[in-house]
Amino acid sequence: MTQKPWEHAKSSGSEGDPLAARFVSSLDYDKRLYKHDIAGSVAHARMLRHVDLITDDDLAAIERGLKEIESEIDEQGDAWPGWKVELEDVHMCIEAALIEKAGDSGRKLHTGRSRNDQVATDIKMWIWSAINETGGMYSRIETLHRAFIGLAERDGLIVMPSYTHLQRAQPIIVGGEILAWCEALAYCRERFVTCSTFHEEYALGSGAIAGSSLPLDRFHYHEALSVGPPLMNSIFATAELDHHNDFVFALTMTSHWLSRWAEQWIIY
Repeated sequence: MTQKPWEHAKSSGSEGDPLAARFVSSLDYDKRLYKHDIAGSVAHARMLRHVDLITDDDLAAIERGLKEIESEIDEQGDAWPGWKVELEDVHMCIEAALIEKAGDSGRKLHTGRSRNDQVATDIKMWIWSAINETGGMYSRIETLHRAFIGLAERDGLIVMPSYTHLQRAQPIIVGGEILAWCEALAYCRERFVTCSTFHEEYALGSGAIAGSSLPLDRFHYHEALSVGPPLMNSIFATAELDHHNDFVFALTMTSHWLSRWAEQWIIY
């Protein structure tokens, strides 16, 4: 079994155990990050060339190899032979495949980079993409709002019972009930907007935790990835999970309010 990337830190190393390798492997779920990992790797390679840490030939070989890998995964998906459990994750699988294609030029891609800042950036890019995919939700919510308001204008003064603990409680009007859902869904929409604008910074260039002694240009990624500025503190950048949690919370609360809406229809 291929030696783990972190094995060199041990005094004598260790033989890989197939069961342990399957247990710690994240390929089952992180292979979906391959396009973001490749995009981040291209941006990193271009930054390395910008600061003269690699040559034009190196950059060309890296970009050509990564493009080939992306095409192969697009076509073969889970059957791509580069998915190897012993390499643990999408990042190491792509890097190993690149080295097979580009040799020493592929090895140079890891210059000034760690899986710590790489993973943090890839996941954030995936979340940005996922939020953009829900972009149509904004217009659908606006359409629903207009329909709700039209219904409230037409039938809003009709008196109806409200419920608490599944028992009839105070009398309310239809307009009050309808506009409650307008407000709830507006909150859901704003959570996604906040999540997409508040977490624009990226971690690339932070290294494992404390940056790098190499002359990296962390601002060079900005244009290549169309993202915000780098996170200023590398210790925070490699540890920050706020955007994961904020995105999951936004999804959870949207599901929560849709569930409550469904329950109201059942009750009424």
